[in-house]
Parts: sequence; C-alpha cells; structure tokens
Amino acid sequence: EMQEITLLCSFIKPGDCVLDVGANLGLYSLYFSRAVGPMGRVIAVEPDPGNLELLRANLQANHCRNVTVLPCAFSAASGFTDLFQVPDNRGANSFADLEKTGQSIRVPVRRADEALDELGVRARVAKIDVEGAEPLILAGFREKPDIFLFEFVPRQLRAFGHEPLAF
Repeated sequence: EMQEITLLCSFIKPGDCVLDVGANLGLYSLYFSRAVGPMGRVIAVEPDPGNLELLRANLQANHCRNVTVLPCAFSAASGFTDLFQVPDNRGANSFADLEKTGQSIRVPVRRADEALDELGVRARVAKIDVEGAEPLILAGFREKPDIFLFEFVPRQLRAFGHEPLAF
C-alpha cells in the first residue's frame, strides 16, 4: 500500500480535493491530508459503522482537520444497499457476498456527484477501493477525477456482473 500511497501523493498538489472511497481505517486519508495541506480537502467515504468509528478516531488522533468523513458508500444511484461484512477483515467488506459470510448490514449509498455537489467540491484525485464495485462508483460521477487509482480484481468485478476486460 505504501507504493500506492506514494504514487498518488506524487500527483496531489497543495490545495487539492482528494477522495478516499472505501476509506476503511483511514491510512490513505492520513497521507492525503498531509499532501493537500491546510488549504486542501480530503473526503473519506466509509459505510461500515465499526470502520467509521476507527476512521474518526484515527483522524482525530492525527489532527487531520481537513478531512470530511461521509458515513455512506458511493454507487451509481442513491438509496440503500446491503454491505456484506467479513468479520476478520473489515477491509474486504463488499456489496457482494464475495467471502460467503452471509453477514450484511443496510447502509446508505449516494452518487458521488450528488455528495460532492452538496459539499461544493470537485475531486482532482481519488483512491477507490471497493471490492469489485468500482464500475458502480465511477458511474456515479458526472465529472470524474483527473487521476484515480482502483483495484482491478476480475473475480470481484464478475460478482457484480461486469466484464473485467470491458471495464
């Protein structure tokens, strides 16, 4: 992950707005917060209540005052969806039951463009780590970030009905 963080931070300029979609505990958000500086802004998007609690504590402990936490997921349409949880790896939570745990909670979802418009920002850089739902998140942007990094896991994309090579 440090290679990805270093790569993304090399593109971030002071004053930028950066998205951390699937923020989990906030590792990327911490580095992004420092990279954008006091005039910049980080939007950390995380729907899991347990992760949210740890994310907020992490940001507070590290004095990241330029990070806004959105307690939701991003998707192609606003509403609610099931978030399947993986008890021993909360970073593997997904809209699809990829690990066959059968454990899910209902979480709010928002289109990225709606959430960003409400905040009055446009993200220039984004990290998207959403376990196969990447096409859904990207469909929720009217204007996509200039630079974004996402995982490419064909098995996960197929679980959402997406053809990996087409994506």
